[in-house]
Amino acid sequence: EAEICMDKMLKFLYEQEPEFGEINEEIKILRNLYRRVRLMA
Repeated sequence: EAEICMDKMLKFLYEQEPEFGEINEEIKILRNLYRRVRLMA
């Protein structure tokens, strides 16, 4: 369930990226969290 939420958030942020260039740092942080969640599952 957490994996699905993270996937949706990352997709949303990737879609917003052209408008918000500063979002790259947040994407990096979320990717790291996503990897950790996947490792725990």
